[in-house]
Amino acid sequence: MPTQRIPAVTVNCDCNNVVLEAYELDPDFIVCHCELCQLVHAGPGFGAHCNGIKIVEGAEYITLYKSQRVPMAAWHFCSRCGSKLYFTFDDDVWRSPHDKYVLSVGTLHGNEASKAVAGKMRMTREAFYDLKPGYYSFQEPTERLSTEETAEYYKAKSQADAANPIDNDSWYSVYREAD
Repeated sequence: MPTQRIPAVTVNCDCNNVVLEAYELDPDFIVCHCELCQLVHAGPGFGAHCNGIKIVEGAEYITLYKSQRVPMAAWHFCSRCGSKLYFTFDDDVWRSPHDKYVLSVGTLHGNEASKAVAGKMRMTREAFYDLKPGYYSFQEPTERLSTEETAEYYKAKSQADAANPIDNDSWYSVYREAD
């Protein structure tokens, strides 16, 4: 049975220059142990899939990083404080029509309303578990996916979501609110 999604949440970076609204946030978040997350986050990446992200303030502070190691993904972060905000999949094999964005779970601690949402989040899946270094582990019971299983999971999710389109195409765009 699908998890009840969180309709909307407003999050911000550490320096408060960037404010985002995330829509249809999946409270079952994923931990990624891939080598690039290890480098970009200095540890695993914690991400929650969502249907859309709206830039409310600070578009000029959002910087995009694309790695040659993982060309199908792009990281978006605040250029002032370095907060990892979200990432996107650029490859249709990995990108789900319903979940084009992965919000950094850490952004849920930026304001009181988002802290309430953080309390509803659950770590349920670990991706690229075979690449996880041995110097940390989590006590929560999770589904642990190898590199191959992670690729299969995203391919199946993308195909299933494509077969069940959502009505509102506006979820698919990151845009700045009109002044």
